[in-house]
Amino acid sequence: MAKRRISVSDIIVGQPLPWNVFNGEGMLLLRAGEMVTSQSAVQRMVAEGLYSDVSDVRELEEVVFVKGEPSVVRILNRANWFLRKALPGLSGLSDAPGKINEIAELIYSAIELSPEVAVACIFLNQKPGGPYNFRHNTDTAIVAALVAQAMSKSREEIITGIAAALTANLGMLDYQEHLDNKKGPLDQAEKDHIRTHPEHSVEMLQNVGVTNKDWLSYVLNHHENEDGSGYPNKKTGDQIPTFAKLIGLADRYCARVTSKDYRKQSLASTALKSIFLSKSKEISPALAPYFIKTIGLYPPGTFVRLKSYEIAVVYKNGEAPDAPHVFVVLTAHGMPQGGRIARKTSDPEYAVIEAVDKEIAGSNLAMQRFWGDLAAF
Repeated sequence: MAKRRISVSDIIVGQPLPWNVFNGEGMLLLRAGEMVTSQSAVQRMVAEGLYSDVSDVRELEEVVFVKGEPSVVRILNRANWFLRKALPGLSGLSDAPGKINEIAELIYSAIELSPEVAVACIFLNQKPGGPYNFRHNTDTAIVAALVAQAMSKSREEIITGIAAALTANLGMLDYQEHLDNKKGPLDQAEKDHIRTHPEHSVEMLQNVGVTNKDWLSYVLNHHENEDGSGYPNKKTGDQIPTFAKLIGLADRYCARVTSKDYRKQSLASTALKSIFLSKSKEISPALAPYFIKTIGLYPPGTFVRLKSYEIAVVYKNGEAPDAPHVFVVLTAHGMPQGGRIARKTSDPEYAVIEAVDKEIAGSNLAMQRFWGDLAAF
């Protein structure tokens, strides 16, 4: 048996394994399709030494990633898992464009199943979603795809846009750890690397067989700005493809609202106002109404304080951007709320006062509690 050592990041708790698992002596411990149910069990088993049979690793389309009722959380976690396996070794994959498109199709299927749960995963599924550098690509793809749907873009164009969002930072992949560990201001060489990464990403994609001109164009132009202040070519206005603008906007938004080891996330409402107010000249004004209506000031998965002094989680956008549908998680006295108590924030008695950090809401935040089987982990 040709063995490959399994790491902690290879196994997603609560999701079917894509291969058989053996110990160091070759004894079969778990079969493909079985699940490990706790992170502590994963860590203990990996510490003792786990291996997969290289010849047993199946293609993406052959892996059963959901058992029973479909779950957006499981689909997106599986997409993230495949992405972080595919991108670092893209040049060694047979039909690399096809593999990325398959991951894009997975993400599209999750959005189709429940856009609310897909957005909520950006806020509530950060650790299970995997390392930031890969999860951020998926988050960006979700936001860009949803806004594109609101703009009546075709399924084909959205799938291409998702593939572009997943690979837009390919040219930064090997350099990201260096930047994450950087202390102090960037030097000129580091700035140059950042400003040229869209071109590097396009070159790498072409080298693995990507010929879709739209895909390559979205990647090349995703950091261009409406006013010509972007990079790498300082394009303006209509010179920049709409989907490239969507990816760039989604990239900024998701970078603000999700956490990294050295940076706490911003509140979603703060991030939205910051982007559209302080960066208004850089962003197409035509995109703002679609983005605000689709994502909202208080997107699914974020938390708010109500006029009743209750703390609630947003589970669905409302008719107005400032009046989402919510479930109570803490009573007015700060006690955990059992069950699912809905509030109409369009009612003045339960109007949203402010967004709050999720830490205020406590630890009883299992997504399945609010969205049911669509958010099963």
